[in-house]
Amino acid sequence: NTRELKKMVDEILVDLNSSFIIDDEEFQITTSIGVAIYPDDGIDSTSLIRKAEVAMNKAKESSANRPIIFNNALDTEVQEYFWMKNDLARALSNDELFLNYQPIYDTSIDKLIGVEALIRWRHKEKGIILPTEFIPLAERSGMIHPIGDWVLFNACKQNKKWQDRGYEPVYISVNVSVLQLEQPGFCRVVEEMLKETGLEPEYLQLEITETYFIQKYDSIKDTINELSQLGVRLAIDDFGTGYSSLSQLCTFDVNNIKIDKTFIDGIERDLNKSKIVKALISLAESLNISLTAEGVETQEQLIFLKKNKCTVAQGFLFSEPVDPDGIERMLAKYKGI
Repeated sequence: NTRELKKMVDEILVDLNSSFIIDDEEFQITTSIGVAIYPDDGIDSTSLIRKAEVAMNKAKESSANRPIIFNNALDTEVQEYFWMKNDLARALSNDELFLNYQPIYDTSIDKLIGVEALIRWRHKEKGIILPTEFIPLAERSGMIHPIGDWVLFNACKQNKKWQDRGYEPVYISVNVSVLQLEQPGFCRVVEEMLKETGLEPEYLQLEITETYFIQKYDSIKDTINELSQLGVRLAIDDFGTGYSSLSQLCTFDVNNIKIDKTFIDGIERDLNKSKIVKALISLAESLNISLTAEGVETQEQLIFLKKNKCTVAQGFLFSEPVDPDGIERMLAKYKGI
């Protein structure tokens, strides 16, 4: 009986969400529950567990804090999830992953000062798959750690390769998952990769989204401080969407704030957006933190940003993400080649 089942699961959820005391400290956990029903959703344990897992992942994505019961609408998603999961596990060994790079310019001197490494998946049947489609899957399946390590190593290796060819050094920016930052010994992993590739820490920037920066502040603050002491640059990505507290920003030695693209879109004609961006620029200046505008696509946007003293930018106005040779041609302009 589905109604009785839902009632029972709701009761479990209420019990698990109740606060509890350990050593006179109060704790509260969140719970995600997925349900599959025999025989409607499967006749063996493997099928039922698989579908319950998909329902549970849906519950995790929901902010409603309620159980999800598997239904036919999720059936296609089940197949897609496990297809992607199996193929992603083989992608590393099959050399299907590669990096493109988007240049970051200081527009006040018209100079390339950094690049952002962006992972792509060249699937043999589906073609090029963007990270928005497979990184969440990698995080859920545990593949984020080997994939994240692969991205970090190859980005550092490529940047050192450009330097060894005589080009003026730029920093390379790599997005990291909060799961990587929560991994014990992550700072040591970064340090070992820098040593192995020969890249100096000052030429590596790690980006974490503002939302995760807030949500996981307590669990990642020690790692972030260790990375800062190592000399690695730190950036808060998608800034303005998560409402970071000033106290958290001041706690860390953050080098860079990246204004989310949603605030840049239409900035030249949207009064509210322009006010927000001006406030963010003022905030960064008061904290002595550099600022980067993401997703700059028009000259009008660039003119507004430069007028308001935000001169570092990236976006399609300058270049879409390109392969290493494309970046090398840009770097060659400053080498006199």
